[in-house]
Amino acid sequence: MRSTFGVRLGYFWIVFLSGTLLTKAAEQPWVVMEGREGPGRGKHIVLVTGDEEYRSEESMP
Repeated sequence: MRSTFGVRLGYFWIVFLSGTLLTKAAEQPWVVMEGREGPGRGKHIVLVTGDEEYRSEESMP
């Protein structure tokens, strides 16, 4: 009986922690790197890519 309780408790923690970690990862879907001195100061870089039959490298310059 005790081992069944431990297994259920383990499953509960796995599900609980998985849900918690996934919601935390979705809060910031992008990375912000603040620039300092140089020619890129104040600029925004947007990367757009796609995948069509494993040929995404042909569509990007």
